[in-house]
Amino acid sequence: MTEKMLHPRPGRSISPLFPSERGIFFTTSKNLRHLWPNFNKMSVDFLPRTCHNVGYIRHGLNHNVQLRRSISVMNESFTVEKRTSGRSPARRAETQTALQWLNTPEHRHIKLLFYWPLFGLIFLLLERFRPGQVYYAVHCRLDDLIPFCQWALIPYLFWFVFLIGALAYTFFRDVPAFRKMMYFVIVTYTIALLMYILFPTCQYLRPASFVRDNVLTRITAWFYRFDTNTDVCPSLHVIGSMAAMFALWDCKRFQGRGWKLAYALMALSISLSTVFMKQHSVVDIGAAAAVSAVGWFFSYGRGVRVFEPELIPVKE
Repeated sequence: MTEKMLHPRPGRSISPLFPSERGIFFTTSKNLRHLWPNFNKMSVDFLPRTCHNVGYIRHGLNHNVQLRRSISVMNESFTVEKRTSGRSPARRAETQTALQWLNTPEHRHIKLLFYWPLFGLIFLLLERFRPGQVYYAVHCRLDDLIPFCQWALIPYLFWFVFLIGALAYTFFRDVPAFRKMMYFVIVTYTIALLMYILFPTCQYLRPASFVRDNVLTRITAWFYRFDTNTDVCPSLHVIGSMAAMFALWDCKRFQGRGWKLAYALMALSISLSTVFMKQHSVVDIGAAAAVSAVGWFFSYGRGVRVFEPELIPVKE
């Protein structure tokens, strides 16, 4: 079957590649079936090199729409295959298998760990990249009555061991407790970030010099240079201590009164060290306690249903 081209009226120039509103492309079904299997093997200049297969007619708008859709589908198919051609089938299968494994009920709690780098990035931007920001100084009369204590550095630095240790233990040994701890962290740390953005705070409680010169005061001086005195209310040290304490209280292995009392004393000593190290005001501790109460409701109270209606039991 040969294709015939219906030419336009004399004096009217119409390009076969760019038809007028009355003209359309037309390709026979025989040629389309011939082009479709080999289309993905062709180069991008498919249309310019196959213009001899295209005929021009002046009526049949539906055929024009169908042809345009066919060409669009073939272009999309070529683009998708070009993007995925660099990936081997084995690699695509491994990626799909890893995603399926991560979405299983037994392993989906791992995705909660992605909150930590997100929080760290936002907090770093708030701490280091806000030049000219106006901060509100946090201070109360009780802060003037609290002296600087060099020994407060020990429980203050122990906060990192307490928080990371609770996070690691619950992650490997008690997954339900890990989920609740991360719910607490997500709620409280997000509220803290919003407060840092909407109401930026700072403190001027640090001593200008130290009476004694020893290892503790030198480490404290270095810590002052490393850690800024901005974004202090609420105190993340207090919130993190509460997160670790509640998580360990929730663990099946530490249900005894002795364990709970020990973890409560750890959280209390860390919270008090923030004011004796002159890193925070008493106001910061009060604000952190209020934020922790909200976090407890959404992680250990009735608000936990917001995250997960029913915690899935994990086989031991």
